[in-house]
Amino acid sequence: MQNISVKLRLAILVALALIALLAVGITGILGMKTGGDAVEELGTNQLPSVLGLMEMSRGQLEIRVINRETAMLENDHQAQSKFAALAERRKAAFDQIERGWKIYEPLPQAPEEAEVWKQLEKDWAEWAKLNKEMTQMVLELSNNAVIDNQRELFQKIKSHSSKVSPSAKATREALEKLIEINLRIGKEHYKDGAAAMHRATTTIYAVIVIALLAVGLLAIYLTNSIVTPLTHMQQTIVAIDSSHDFTRHVMISGNDEFARTARAFNNLMGTLRSTFSELQGSVLSLDQASRTLVDTAAKAAANSAQSSDAASSMAASVEQLRTR
Repeated sequence: MQNISVKLRLAILVALALIALLAVGITGILGMKTGGDAVEELGTNQLPSVLGLMEMSRGQLEIRVINRETAMLENDHQAQSKFAALAERRKAAFDQIERGWKIYEPLPQAPEEAEVWKQLEKDWAEWAKLNKEMTQMVLELSNNAVIDNQRELFQKIKSHSSKVSPSAKATREALEKLIEINLRIGKEHYKDGAAAMHRATTTIYAVIVIALLAVGLLAIYLTNSIVTPLTHMQQTIVAIDSSHDFTRHVMISGNDEFARTARAFNNLMGTLRSTFSELQGSVLSLDQASRTLVDTAAKAAANSAQSSDAASSMAASVEQLRTR
């Protein structure tokens, strides 16, 4: 790591932080997508399916209720208006069934669901045929004022009721089965979505913790790798400044910017030592020359004094000779 530049180390730290952030983001997006798919499946398939099936079931229940109300009017020979109202209710019930059918039929179906629906279509055709015939009979009752005709029509209604019973039971059970299947599938999608969101949340927390540890440890290591050589260089410079000991040098480790700076500093100290050594040699040479010059001057002065004394003695001798 000491051979990697400081710029590259900082770039690695930033890249690791970005990768951690990206990992958290991708994990969150995938988890949200899985949960979103489950919610979408519930909202676009299972819930509309149950809604459509419930509409059909309520319509079929309404027709069963109407059939019983019709049977209760068998001995009421003044019930033409009531029969007309029951016929209108039967029409409304069939319209309700048609709305539910149109909602459910185009939606995707699970294999088990498709099998039940296929059988329901067959039973439903029989049930609808018989009940529409009964609707026609109720309309005839609403327009009838003859007691014998009413009795005859009710005999037909009773006969149709016995015929419609098997298909009514089969379709009712099929509708209940389809509703049960869709509710079960809906619960499974909900559980899958909730589990996916839980996994995503757990993964996000785990990635965050791991990323924080990794980035934190790398940041501490990089900080030490930057601060330690700077601190050592500062301590060396302060020591040189206080002691004027130019033989000190900074420890070099690696080949990064700090190592190159320390190497340049040591080279500078070496150059200064060489310069000071040369300067010291020059000063010593100058001092030696000065001492030699002083000695020579002293000797010259001594010789001059001796010559002066000799001249004085000679002059005195000459003066004495003259006086004699």
